[in-house]
Amino acid sequence: AAKDTTNVGRISRGLKSIADCRNNVDEYIQACSLNGMPNAHDHLDIAKRLMDHWRTEEALQWLDRMDIPSNHGWEPQRLKLKIQALELNGDYELAQQERISWFDKSLSPELYGEVLKHSKEEVKELFKLDAVLKALKFNEPHVALNFLIKAQEFESAGRLIRQRLKEFHGREYYVLRGAAEIL
Repeated sequence: AAKDTTNVGRISRGLKSIADCRNNVDEYIQACSLNGMPNAHDHLDIAKRLMDHWRTEEALQWLDRMDIPSNHGWEPQRLKLKIQALELNGDYELAQQERISWFDKSLSPELYGEVLKHSKEEVKELFKLDAVLKALKFNEPHVALNFLIKAQEFESAGRLIRQRLKEFHGREYYVLRGAAEIL
């Protein structure tokens, strides 16, 4: 049985390569389905190829059907592709909502910049204030401190350190050292 699985895997990889050479996303999907339902990583690959063919609705369906926990290593790739697909589809507001939701969970400085870049002027200041408040209450103080420093919210970073000093530990020295140098 193990040998059959290995052979099916090799055949599937070969068929995927042929489908890519032909630039045929439907054949690629069939090759991914050789073992049954495509795995989560196949969903990402299929969505990318569908987007390359401007089949964004289908790409969104494949991304939404991915069965992974929200803290899985592939979640950032899934969210990035979903935002791209939404924008290609012309759903800019929904794409921005996805960015904001992702930022709320991660406090990623890069996402913060992306949200600001795609925001209307009248909401930028409100978003900045809200982001700082979220950082001050964020469950992981090192992530919050990193965000506040990179967002150049130094006063708020100092306040975070004073309020939650006992929660900081030396294992996150790369965040603490950079914050100490700046503050």
